[in-house]
Order: sequence, then structure tokens, then C-alpha cells
Amino acid sequence: ELIDDSEWAANHPNKGLIEDFARIYFSRESAANMAYHTNEEWLAIYRSHCDFFMAPYEGRYALRVVNIPEISRRGTFIQVVAKDMPFLVDSLSMALSRGRYGAQYLLTSAGFTVYRGENGEVTSVEPYSSQNQLKSSNAEAIVMIEVVYQQSETRRAQIEAKLNETLYDVDLAVTDWKPMKEKLRSVIDRMSSGTYS
Repeated sequence: ELIDDSEWAANHPNKGLIEDFARIYFSRESAANMAYHTNEEWLAIYRSHCDFFMAPYEGRYALRVVNIPEISRRGTFIQVVAKDMPFLVDSLSMALSRGRYGAQYLLTSAGFTVYRGENGEVTSVEPYSSQNQLKSSNAEAIVMIEVVYQQSETRRAQIEAKLNETLYDVDLAVTDWKPMKEKLRSVIDRMSSGTYS
């Protein structure tokens, strides 16, 4: 209802799509959690992340650190769009903890199915309903982390660079795991057959 009742959604050219995404975006949030911000603030947070999510991105993830004007000096927002992968949220949280950036709020929705057009723009979204969808190459995850307000653009850029390093490491570990496992299996098989040298 927060999105459905807004003038922004009513006049949006992709009204159905942004409403579908909103249901996924807020699917894990309890009423108590939603009380952390006003409805107007949540709408501003969602609009910002929705615009980022809908746009094409290169590679397997995209991240930005932004201040949202409607959230006056209350917090700075880390927005992530990525191919669904293990360790994503935990790795980001640990990186923020090490940097003492003061994480205040975490919102995440992982493993939903996203269909993108030839240019990378989102055409439709669906919540996953089976493990088959979860393993699909179309599975993406979104993460929003609110940290203590960072007025300095330089400081925000430093946080963004650090978290991009973290995402790079996570992606490398995840994509390299299967080839490493297959190589190990090959070595084990050769050792068992006495052909390894």
C-alpha cells in the first residue's frame, strides 16, 4: 500500500513492475522494522533503490553509496544489486564492522528471479517458489544497508571502494569454487587409479 498509494507509482510508466518489485523488496520486513522510518522516508528509500535496480549493470554486481535528500542527515545508504550468491550479506556486514561505519539498518531480499532485456533493463520480477528458481542464472539479490550519515563525498567514495573490494572477493570465491572442486575431484580420481604424477 505504501507504494500503491503514492503519486509516483500511479504516474510511473512501469507501474506494475515497480509494484511487483516493492512486494519483494519489503517481503521480509515486519511492522516493527517498518517503524524505523516514516512512510514518506520508506518511499524515498525504495524509489532510490528501485531506480538503481531497474538500470542495467555490468558484471555480476553493482553497488553505490548515497545520501537521500528526503532522509535529512539521518543516514547514508548502501545499495547493492547482484547475482544471487552465498556470503553476500555476511561479507558486507563484516566489512562495515571492520571499518566502523556504524551500520544501523539492514534490508535484504535474495534469490528472486529477474528478467532483463537485451540492454540490461528489468522487464519483470518474480519471487522464487522453488529451488530450481533459486539456482537459476536469473536469480538476483538486493541489499540495502543504512549507516551513520556521511556528509563527505570523499568518505562515501572510500566506503564504496572498500565494499566493491569485498564484493569482488565474494564473487571470485563463488565463481572459482566449482572449477576448484572439479580439479580436486580429478586429482583424487587420478591418485586413486595410480595415474597421478
